[in-house]
Amino acid sequence: MGQKYAYAVVASGWHGWHVLDMDNLARIRQSRNLTQTQLADAISANQATISKIERGEGNPTLDMIQRIAFALNVHPSALFSRDALEQRALDAIDRMTDERAREAAVIVLETMAGSRPAT
Repeated sequence: MGQKYAYAVVASGWHGWHVLDMDNLARIRQSRNLTQTQLADAISANQATISKIERGEGNPTLDMIQRIAFALNVHPSALFSRDALEQRALDAIDRMTDERAREAAVIVLETMAGSRPAT
């Protein structure tokens, strides 16, 4: 349940980000032996869009992120580095106006951080 809530917190902030760095997209796509064109076809987009996203120049919508994740058979969060997700979650929390929701979101993030493997 906590992961779903954390994902919702992150997702709620997506429209406020200028560029979403999908750090893991190219690696996952390549591990599936897919070309940019094949992935683009699978999500009804064009190759140039996938290329821009992989270079960090695109600004995919939440819908596109979900379609990419579905096509690659991964959770949408897998497309991003954990550090990037954590920072975006913190940014989204900073924009929250409901204090109880902010406190709940911080608890979720602290719980997730506590389960983070040592690096």
